[in-house]
Amino acid sequence: FFESGYPLDVAFHEDGKGFDLVLLNVNHAQPGMLVHRYNGRGEKIAEMTLPGEELLPAIYLLNDDCTVLFNNETVLLADISQGKILYEESFDRIEGLALAANHMALLLDEGEGLGLYILRKSGASFSFEHLESFSKLEGDLILVNSRENIFLAQDKLIRAYDFASGRFLAESELSESVINLIAQDNNTLIVLTDKN
Repeated sequence: FFESGYPLDVAFHEDGKGFDLVLLNVNHAQPGMLVHRYNGRGEKIAEMTLPGEELLPAIYLLNDDCTVLFNNETVLLADISQGKILYEESFDRIEGLALAANHMALLLDEGEGLGLYILRKSGASFSFEHLESFSKLEGDLILVNSRENIFLAQDKLIRAYDFASGRFLAESELSESVINLIAQDNNTLIVLTDKN
């Protein structure tokens, strides 16, 4: 890897064999970002140089045709095999991400509040759809996800959304404040509160 740059993050394919690797390329006067795709035998099968100089150190594979690269302000979707950018958008601040196969949600800073957005695809174009806004005054927000659901906790309230549709599923109010959530699977959510 080091002849191409310094590895920053890796995303394994769903089959657990191949993987995508994001690297910081420092071999030129201007540093840049590279993405390599490897098959199950560790052979490089695709390479893409990202435009611009922005550092996008985190990578996730939505599916074989769509790799997500991101930092705390920018999201970029790319088809590594085809070497093309599918979508790119910058925000004031990304406070949280939920990622699963074929699905992505963002928790974005909106000044006095936070907004929950879900990635939508229509034909060949992508956009983020606003689902709901939350006041920062009501406490910190915790965002986690399983393969099919998004879970969001704020103080004593936990809300669940369907990942594919963005549809609100349910909410539950606890007697204690939530300090952490762990989504084990679609049916099991571990909730840690300030009293346990």
